[in-house]
This record gives sequence, structure tokens and C-alpha cells, in this order.
Amino acid sequence: MFPALRLPSARSDSAERVASRLVLDPDFSEDSSCFQSLWRRSSSGDSVDIIEFVARTRSFDSSARDQMRQQTSLHAASANGNVEAVAILCEEMENLDPEDGKGNTPLIWASRAGHSKVVRLLASRGADVNHQNKVPPAPFTDKMHGASPLHAACRYGLVHVVGCLCDLRADVDVQDEDGDTPLHSAAVRGDMSVVGILVKNKALLDIPDKQGYTPLHLALRRQYSKVALLLLEAGANPEIPDAMGETAMHIASREGLETIAQTLCAFNCPVDQPNKNGNYPLHLAAKFGHIEIIRRLCLHGCDVQQKNRTGITAEVTAYAHGHKKIGELLGRLSNESIRLDYIAQLVSESKSIPRVKLKLFGHSGVGKTTLINTLKTGYFSGFFRRSRSGSGGQSLNFFRPGIGEKEGSMEMHARALKKQESLTFDYYHEAYTRGIDVHQVGLSVLAGRPVSLSGAAGDWSLWEFSGVETYYLVYDHFIGNTCCINAIIFRLTDPLRVQLQQVQFWLRFLKSRLPPAEPLGHCGKSYRPAKIILIGTHVDTAHCQKNQQGEYLDPSVDELMSQVLRGFGRVFDIHPKAILLDANASHAHAIKDLKLYMTGNKAKVLQGLPRSSMFLEACTEALGELRKRSPHFPVLKWREFLDAINEDVNPLAGIEHIMQATQQLQLMGEVVYLVGPTEDLVVLSPRWLGDSIIGRLLSLRFHGKAHVTGSYSLDDFQMTFSHAEAFDMLQLLQAIGLCIQVESGDEDEYEFPCFNLMEAPEDVGKNPTGYKACGFRFLASLDAGPFLVHIFPRLQIGMRRVCQQYATTDESDLAHWCHGSKIYLGDSACALTLVKGENFDCIEVVGRGPSGDAEKNLELLQTVVQMALEVIGDTCPGVSLQWHVLSTADLRDELWIPRAYTSEEIGQGLLNKGPKATYIHPEHKFPEDVADLFFFGDLQMVEKVIWLPDQEASTMHITTKQALCNLLDTPDPQGKDWCLLAVKLGLRESMSKLDCGSDNPAASRSSRILEEWIRLNPNEAKIGALIRHLGDMGREDAVKSLLSTTPPYITSS
Repeated sequence: MFPALRLPSARSDSAERVASRLVLDPDFSEDSSCFQSLWRRSSSGDSVDIIEFVARTRSFDSSARDQMRQQTSLHAASANGNVEAVAILCEEMENLDPEDGKGNTPLIWASRAGHSKVVRLLASRGADVNHQNKVPPAPFTDKMHGASPLHAACRYGLVHVVGCLCDLRADVDVQDEDGDTPLHSAAVRGDMSVVGILVKNKALLDIPDKQGYTPLHLALRRQYSKVALLLLEAGANPEIPDAMGETAMHIASREGLETIAQTLCAFNCPVDQPNKNGNYPLHLAAKFGHIEIIRRLCLHGCDVQQKNRTGITAEVTAYAHGHKKIGELLGRLSNESIRLDYIAQLVSESKSIPRVKLKLFGHSGVGKTTLINTLKTGYFSGFFRRSRSGSGGQSLNFFRPGIGEKEGSMEMHARALKKQESLTFDYYHEAYTRGIDVHQVGLSVLAGRPVSLSGAAGDWSLWEFSGVETYYLVYDHFIGNTCCINAIIFRLTDPLRVQLQQVQFWLRFLKSRLPPAEPLGHCGKSYRPAKIILIGTHVDTAHCQKNQQGEYLDPSVDELMSQVLRGFGRVFDIHPKAILLDANASHAHAIKDLKLYMTGNKAKVLQGLPRSSMFLEACTEALGELRKRSPHFPVLKWREFLDAINEDVNPLAGIEHIMQATQQLQLMGEVVYLVGPTEDLVVLSPRWLGDSIIGRLLSLRFHGKAHVTGSYSLDDFQMTFSHAEAFDMLQLLQAIGLCIQVESGDEDEYEFPCFNLMEAPEDVGKNPTGYKACGFRFLASLDAGPFLVHIFPRLQIGMRRVCQQYATTDESDLAHWCHGSKIYLGDSACALTLVKGENFDCIEVVGRGPSGDAEKNLELLQTVVQMALEVIGDTCPGVSLQWHVLSTADLRDELWIPRAYTSEEIGQGLLNKGPKATYIHPEHKFPEDVADLFFFGDLQMVEKVIWLPDQEASTMHITTKQALCNLLDTPDPQGKDWCLLAVKLGLRESMSKLDCGSDNPAASRSSRILEEWIRLNPNEAKIGALIRHLGDMGREDAVKSLLSTTPPYITSS
């Protein structure tokens, strides 16, 4: 645009001599091209002192122009963003709006080039912010005639300049010679940010251009649905026709914009209005094959038999253009009575969905299966079942099988007796549950009477989760929401420490797998906390006493509940009293208490969920027929499921109807929805998936005979699961994260990392001469216990995906072994390993490569780190990770356990010295800087990332915010709580509003304070500032919490 040439700074003597010589040269006249060239080049560079020296030394015309573009020096300085030069020129020139050859002023050039500081400076000196260029452009150039500075900024998507001009009260509705406003310019380019600013500044939404197009028309024709929705929400009129007589509904129907069509129907826009060609929205959708638009229009009451100008119906139009399915749909809907029945079926009713889940967790042998059988038992049959079971219940044999090793039952029993009180919980009942056992039941017998609890009171889906660790790998797919009741079962015959550790294990397990939701409650409690009830079994053999109400009592359980409520009462909605029972006694008082609890909390679970409908009932009935069609593999791809529901249930049901019904069916335990590698899947039989597939594949028996490499060819797997097509089965297993497809020569293979028992390669920790190493250690808080070991195979699958990303560009390879993987990318490599401790585990990610390939080494390391964080975040969204940094010196020296600088140490150093922080190795006593620790010594990367102190508070992870609220919401004896934090953050005047008080006592004050601080001070609300305020308050615990769980840096977008 303009040459950004620079002269030497006049602050140096040589530069001043150059300027003096040029000015005093008798041949260097004011009119000479050499003088003007010097002036413009000085204006476009940083040599402000030369500009000032020349301006003050000689008297000349500062508004002189070049002959080609007719531009002044002010044009050049403005276009290049030289604020200092513009300031000097403003003092020298009277007219700050000189036009160049195309009528552009310096302010237009500054706006077009994105220099908001220059724009503000020129406007402050009196330049016209609404000046429009006048001269038509040359052919084949951008149309800018009649454009104002705001047009120019909107055309190039310069958000900061648009905001600046709006602040300067520029006319947001000015039209150029084509009739375009700045909003037209932004909408036609789909720029959400710019459109949002213009809407916020009250731009008129319905001004048509010379062709009759409003900004909404332009956004829709370019298929910018998000911009169109923003305009509609701001009040744009969707019924204004363009020059062709087409409204927003016509355009959405032609372009297939389903979300827009749905929104327009919700706004009650007309659907039977023809355009100037006589075509209706239904005809346009039929012509271009948009079946979802057809459904939406028919639901909104369009005339299916309506004919266009040539007498053609939409049904004929669809057939004529090869859209057979649309033609058949319109044919089915031609009967008005049938169409009205389909519409009525989709209307939600007042009643809730009929069934929710009760999920049972507990270690092997605690009595989960027996309890479920008892809950399924009727009143009278319970007596017969009790007499057959005997008072002692089942005999319990425990064993700990070695992988690939067989033991006799006596040997297993002997080992179990010897270590029966072991706290490792890896001893399993002989008849342990395989995978996840699912039952759909209607409970009976309430309050001592044989009453059938049908409908909303008694229909339940019972899900028993096996206590065998091999199955934990996939449980996140089935426990990721809180719209259910969770029961944790423990055995009263175990010592208290075993009971407590088992219960705490499952509470931590659930906490890690359940995503917290905002707005946060008091002390950081999730918006919809999971409902938990504890159940103690084997009261008969534990010899518990009864009280007068017939309830069993055990003092040790009181202690257990006290510790559980103290540790997890701010996380879950825990029933304050454990139910102690004999799992075989279906008529006992405790069983009735359990059913009362289930019935009472079912209504609470259903609050806020979509209501039932005739469509949901019809879908539930249709599932039975769908299951019969595929008894050996009851799985449909999402598109197949949509087609089946439209064909068998309701042809008018759109994707949003079927998606809502699918979510409801999943909450009822009727289906399982899985995100697949290529297409999402719907499992029609959860019990088949949990028992026949997961239960078999991850069983101890299958682990014992699986391939030690974890690799299977298609033929190998077909022999293992012969009742279904191996390819389809493997697509399902990929969706639940058990395997991944790998190209291997002529035949593809499938890796199952959970079966891999290979030894680690010898070069895992080696650091060749001339190589650099960099690495991190990720672990959860100390009270989280070991959890990464259960999902580590999922991380190994992620490593394979990373390797596949580089397969087409570089020589790449991947090695898997038990609890580890390593990617080789040319000379660079990155290893991911699991480190297990007694009561914790962590993963280490270490990258290595030649010293001269820092960029390549770093790219691979950051890719693996990002993958690991995403996998852990997806499988364990309730976990806060600590990010420790490994000593580069120890990695270089190939130490088996390298020194790690903790998150607190790293964060404290960044707070004190920023990216210049150094960390002293505790043994070697030499410093290590952030460039070496994080980026293989790449100093440029140090400047490209956002370090912890400068991270916006709005990016704080929700689990970090939960921990902070847990600390600050609790009243502090010295007043160092949320109230003092509000004062420190300058929110004293807002405290009365932020104190929830009686209107919402369950809300977190600390969370509301942080949100208000971020809203009022978006530029100052940084993590570093928050930590300093907390430090000033003397809340070192809160400082430690923030430093521990905030990443040391994030990449700038």
C-alpha cells in the first residue's frame, strides 16, 4: 500500500548530519521529487526526529502531493500508523481532510489500514470521521466510492477500528453510492464481531441497498447463519422482500439454512408467500432437496398442495429434480388429517419422562447384584427368595488373577484369605458382574403394602457397574450426567478403614467423571449436583442391632458418614443417612426406605428436563421392532436412526425432535448415544453393549488370552466376535475408546492399548549427545487418588492419532508398551508414560530432539501435551490437573525420576519475574530458565505465549473456580473471605447486589464477585491480579489453589 521505508534515527549524530545536508543542499528544493520522497518516506517510518527537523528547518508546503496518487505526507503517515509523525503533521497542516486521487482522506486510510490510534488522533484534531470518498474506482478494484472511514474498517473486518469510530460517534447508517451501510459491508462478509459492535451502537437493521437487499438478505445469501441470527435477535425484519420479492424465508428455504428456518417459524413468519417468480418457500426447498426445511415448513402449517405460477405442486417439483424422499414425504403429508396427527404427536405434554436410572457402584462382592435382584422381586415372591437364599447370603470367594495366568479355586481362595483386608481392592468375587448389567423394572411394595408403583413413581432403569478395574476404562460414557440417582454399596463386614476407602474411591471416581455446571452454588457446588446414597450390606453377618423403628444401627457407619459428608458434602447431594440392609430381604424395612428415597428424589431429578410426548412414547415402542431387526448387532448409525424414526414413527420429526427424544431415551436407559470416529452411533440395547460386548471384551478371562501386542487384524477379530461383522463391531469399539484403526501394509490393523503387555524400548529415557529434552508431569490433587491408570489406554489411542497427523508429512513411527507410548518424528521424539505411586498416579510427557531443531521438537511436544489435556478433560471433566515442569538438567542426565518444579514454584516465579523467571535446582544449585524448561531454549516462543499472571480471569477452569469458591464462601473468623475480596477488587458499591441473600442463598458469592469483576474490568481482570489481591488478604490457601491448578501458560489465539 505505502512503502514503510525508514531513515536512521535523528537522535544519532550521523542521522542529523544527513538531514542537515539534504536540507541545505542548494539543489534540494521544496518542489523537487527528492524532497517530497524524503518527506513521505520519513512519514511512513519511525524517524520522527528527521520529520520534525525538516519541518522546522525550512518553510515549505506540507500539503504537497505526489503526482501519481495525489497523496500528501499525512496520507502516508496515517496509512502506515506513524502516530508521532501524524501528530507533527497535524500541527503543520490546516486541512486534515485532504483528498487523494480517489477522494480518500488520511482518516479513511488509517481506518482501512487498521490504525486505531491514528484514527483517534486525527479525530481529536478535527478530522471528519464521516467523510466519504467521491471518485469512482478504477475497473477491477474494490468498490470504495462513497465510502466513509467506517465503511472501510467494516470492509476489512477491523474490529478495533470499528469500535473506535463508533466511540467517536461516526454515523453508523451512512450509505455509499450503492446504498450499502457499514452493516451491509460487515454482514456480506459474515463478520460476527463487527456486526455485533454496529448492532450495539444502534445501527438501523432494515435499510435496503439499491438492489433492495437488507443486511439480513446479504447474510443469508452468503449462508452466514450466525450473523443472520444475530440480526434477527436484534430486531431485523425478516418479512421485508428484496427486489425479487423474496423474504428471509425464501432465502433460507433455497439455501437449506435449517436453523434460520426454525427461527423464522418460531417468529411466526409467513410460509405461503410467493416470490416474483411465483415460487413458494416449499417449492424452493423441494427443488434444492432440503428435506429438513420441508419438515419445518409443514410443521408450521404451509399448504402442501399449493401450486406455483405454472401450476406445479412442491411434490411434483421434488420428483422433477430427483428428490424422491422429499416427494414421498410430501405425498404422505397430502392428507390433512394425517398431517395434523403427526404434528400433535410432537407437542410436549405436561407429564415427565416415565423412567430414570439408578446406578449402583461398589467393589466386587459387596452385594450389588443381590440388591438388584431383591429390588426386582415382588412382595410375595420375596419370601420364597429369602428362604432359598438363607440367612447368610452368598458365600464369598475372592481371587486376584494374574494376567494370562490361571489359578485353581483353592489357591485363589487361600490367597484371598491371606490378604482379605488388603486396601488395594484388586481381589474379585468369583461371580463378578461382567461390565455393566442393565435392567428395566417397575418397583413394587411400598410402606408394607403390595402396591404397584407404575408410571412416574415406580419405573426405573437399574445399572450395575462392575467393581473389576478393567472395566473402569469406559465408564465415563455411561456416567457423564447427573439426571439419575447414584448408589454406592459397601460391605459392613469389612473393617471401617476398608469401607471408608472404598466409598471415597467411588465418590472420587464420580467426581472426576461428572462435569461441573454453572452457576456454582455455595462453596462451589455444581448447579445440578449428583444425588448420592450410601448403602451398607450384610447386616445379618455383621450382627447389627435394630432400633425401635426397625432400622439397623452401626456406630462405625456414623463415623463413615461424618467423614464422607465433610469431604464430599460440598460436591454432591448426599443423603445424610446410610441405609443398612440385608440385600436378600425384599420385605425388610430398609428396602422400603430405599424405595421411598428413590421415589422422593425421582421428581427432583426430573425437574428441568424436557417433558414427555406422544412422540417419545412412539419412539420407545418402535425400539422393540428395531432391536428385532438386528438381534446380533443392535446398533444404528445416526443417519440410519433418523431415517428409521421418520419412516416408522413420524415423517415430520426433524433432527431436533429426534435428538431430544434420543436424549430422553438415553436418560431412561433405553439407548446409548456414542460419538463415533466417522459417524455417531445409537446403541439400541444398552444391556447388550454393557454385558455382551464390554463385559466380555474387558473381562479378566479375555485379558488373559488377548494378544500381548494389543493388535488385531480384521480376520483375527472376526474369529473372536463371530456373531457380527467385525468391521461394524470395531467401529463401535472405536466409539467407546477401546481401539483405533492403524494402516499396516496391505491390511489394516486395530490397536487395543488396554491389552498391550510389551516391555518399554531401551531408548525411552535416553538423551543422545547434542539433544535437548523438555518435559512435564501432570497429576491431580493429592486427594484425587489414582485415576489416570484407568484411562491411560485412551491416552495411548490419542498418541496414535497424533502419529497419524504427521504420517503424510514426515517419517513417523509409534511404539506402544504397557503404560507408555513414544512417537518418533525424524530425529525428534516424544514419550508419554504413566507413573504409579502408592496412592496417586501421574503422566509424564517428555520431548527430545537435536538442539538445532527446537521448533520441530516443540511442535511435537505441544501437540502431545494438548492431546493429553483434551483426553483427560473429555474423560475426567471434574478433575483439576497440576502442571509440574521437569528439570531439563535431570532429563539430560537421564535420571530415572527427574526433579519436577511444582505448579506453585513455577507460578510464583512467573508472578515475581514473569518470563525472565529462573528456578534453582535443589541439588545442583544452578538456575534453569523458562525458555529451557518449556520451549527447548526457544526465546521467541517465550514472547508468543500468555503467561500465568497475564491470563484473563475469564479463562479460569471451572474446577479451579470451584476450589476457590469452596475456600472463600466459607465465613472467615477474621473476615478474610468473599466480602473482603469484593472490597479488594473495587466492588464495594456492588456488594449489596452481589450478596445473594434471601433471593438465592444457595448461590456462590465468590463466583458472583469474580463474574462482576470480569464484567466491569475485562482488561484488568487477570489471574496475576487476582492472586496478588488474595495474597494481600492473607489467603495463602487460595493463592496456593490458584497457582496449583492454573496452567503456567496458554497459547495466544
